[in-house]
Formats: sequence, C-alpha cells, structure tokens
Amino acid sequence: MTYKKRSSPGLLARLRERMTGFKSIDPAIDLGNDISAKVFTQKVNNLQQMLDAYNTLLADADALKNRLVTTEKDLSEYSERVLLAVAAKYGKDSDEYERAGGVRRSDRKRPTRQLQLTIQPTG
Repeated sequence: MTYKKRSSPGLLARLRERMTGFKSIDPAIDLGNDISAKVFTQKVNNLQQMLDAYNTLLADADALKNRLVTTEKDLSEYSERVLLAVAAKYGKDSDEYERAGGVRRSDRKRPTRQLQLTIQPTG
C-alpha cells in the first residue's frame, strides 16, 4: 500500500490567481509590513517546493518499504532453507536441529483422537 501523495490544487490555483491580480496592480507592489509581490511569489513558490519535497519523500518511503518487504521474504525463505539443510544433515530428531530452531520429532505432541458418539434416532 502506497502513501497518499498530497496536493493542493485548489489552494495553489487560488493563490496564483490572487498573486496575478496583485501583480497586475503593480509588478513591484510593496504595501509594507512584509506585504509585497516579491514576498507573495516567494511564499507560493515555497509551498510548491515543500509539496514536491513531501511527495518525493513519500515516494522514497514507498520504495524503501517495498525493498524491506522483499528482504523480509527472502530472509524468511533463506531461514527455512537453513533449517531444512540442518535437518537433512543431522536429522529432524537431533539436538542440532533443535538448536537451529526446529522442534525435534520426538518432542512433538501427537494428536489424540477423540471418540465421537453419534446418536441415531430409533424408529
């Protein structure tokens, strides 16, 4: 499952429209208190860059997660092959098999069968 990428299409479109209208008054407009066309443009561009960086990090996290899952599967299969190799060399009832993580054949519990009584109706 991939991470959901983030976008702000409505917000960015609205900001760019407002910025275009603001610049149409005067391309170098500066109303003081840090309100200017230059600052507005920088803030909008900063938001776009942050969104791009965020989505890139999510894509990298997805790729790393996929590699992690693949590595886990490979290692699980390898571990199983190790146990089978120990069983082939020493047997499934050996101490070595138990040390490698297997359950010795003689230590396994045998299932007990329970007698099921069925009552048949007479008549």
